Amino acid sequence: IQPFIEALNDPDAHIRARAAEILGKLRSEAAIDALVAAMFDDKNRYKFDRGLFFQKNVQDVAVEALLDIGTKTVARVFADLLNHEERAWRTRAVGLLRQLSMRQPELRSEIVHILQLQLQNPELEMRTLAIEALRAIIIEDGISEN
Repeated sequence: IQPFIEALNDPDAHIRARAAEILGKLRSEAAIDALVAAMFDDKNRYKFDRGLFFQKNVQDVAVEALLDIGTKTVARVFADLLNHEERAWRTRAVGLLRQLSMRQPELRSEIVHILQLQLQNPELEMRTLAIEALRAIIIEDGISEN
């Protein structure tokens, strides 16, 4: 695991993206902190394409890796994003929690609770995103929740 964690700091974006992808497939909780750091590293925001990798930024690959790991710790990371100072991260967090609930049904109850709390958010956009995500989880995924 450690060589891939270290590769997240490689000067080359392709290497960083592949390292993040591998860490996600390995599903190791030990990689979560490093992937979160990669997710917020400004150098990882820019898209690249060297013919070897579809055009995507390292930040998105790190997020995908966290979804692949899919543990309660990852759910808490995404829940923390709901309070991020940047609006883009706050709104993205709702979708990430929805995706995580689809991939990890055992986390659905916890994710539903997290999203229900957003129904009290002063931001209309966050309440709207939360209710739509809850609808998808509860109705479309067919779970019952109190």
